[in-house]
Amino acid sequence: MLNFLKKAFSPPADGLDVWVGKPPRSIKVHVTESALNACPALRKHLYHGAIIVNTDVIVFKIALEYLERNGVFGKILTRNPIEKLIGSSDMMLKLAKAWHLAGILECPEMQNNLIDTFSGSYQRFLELGLRMPLSREPFEYLRDHIGFYTKCEKYLIDFYAGLARHGGPFAPARLNELPGDIAQELQHRRAELMANGYFADRIAQGSMRFKVSKTDHTQRTKLQVRSSSMSSLASMVPSTRSRPSLVQSRGSIATVLANPSPQSPIRGTGHRHRLSLPLLSDLGRNPERVVSRGLQPALRPALMPKSRRPAQTRSSSMPILSLQAPFMSPIPTYRSQSELEAEEDSTDEEDAKDELALTVLRERNDSHQEENCGAVTRF
Repeated sequence: MLNFLKKAFSPPADGLDVWVGKPPRSIKVHVTESALNACPALRKHLYHGAIIVNTDVIVFKIALEYLERNGVFGKILTRNPIEKLIGSSDMMLKLAKAWHLAGILECPEMQNNLIDTFSGSYQRFLELGLRMPLSREPFEYLRDHIGFYTKCEKYLIDFYAGLARHGGPFAPARLNELPGDIAQELQHRRAELMANGYFADRIAQGSMRFKVSKTDHTQRTKLQVRSSSMSSLASMVPSTRSRPSLVQSRGSIATVLANPSPQSPIRGTGHRHRLSLPLLSDLGRNPERVVSRGLQPALRPALMPKSRRPAQTRSSSMPILSLQAPFMSPIPTYRSQSELEAEEDSTDEEDAKDELALTVLRERNDSHQEENCGAVTRF
């Protein structure tokens, strides 16, 4: 009962905070309670911490100001916030974005107010003889976000063509940047306005051609809102790979060596998967730290350093019997000149060593005999 009374008599919450723009360039915007009450679409789709990805933050703030002054006293006492869109170099692009947002919010009154506000600016430019530089961005934005041949697109064609009466025709380089049908319509409308003047100017006459109503059913997009939970934020942050542990390295090595994959490419232009073999320097001393005992015989010859072959020495053992029969011709052996010279040199060196050893033994025997003779004489 107390909770029911608390909810019934407590003042409403003062709006909510949302993020506008695609992450990570989203900007925090506060939506007041009056703006939520004035727009059912905002109340339906928005919640605290939501991310709106299909609108511009500047245009969204201006739309909120327009909704807050939607009351009778607000329209009288406050200035029309849509006028903030006029005067900049990209005012026509802002018109396209504001038209799109007003359609999303299901607010045709805001779309008609945009036409009236920009038409007043058109009148001032026409009186001063100013010309609006032709840009392709407003047409691309409308076709990408809403569709083709919208009322706002037709209004842009009349706006550019009406002010193009001052000065020469459109520059061919500017026309080539636009779609072909829009470039032809701009030239056609300028020629018509040059021939008929004020009577063919729909914007100057305040034509209802560009106004919309709820019965038009022109809404083609909705407010795209994403959740700002920690999982979505974590998906935007690049993940860092942790260093594999020694246990994982053992399993991966044993698996790759035991069951090599025939489908793994050896050469190619893509990324190559390299096998990491830790502690290879300890394989000869402690091979159990790296691989299992079953794989040690296969890895030891490939990983141990190669030693030089020992020099051939003469052996005094019996020679191995030949496998040929006595009546068979001997098998010719082919030796290079370097091998023959090395063998001759080794033979000469060994003979010299043998002779020197015999000489030393003879001298030792002679010395022993002399000592024995001297001892006998003294005795």
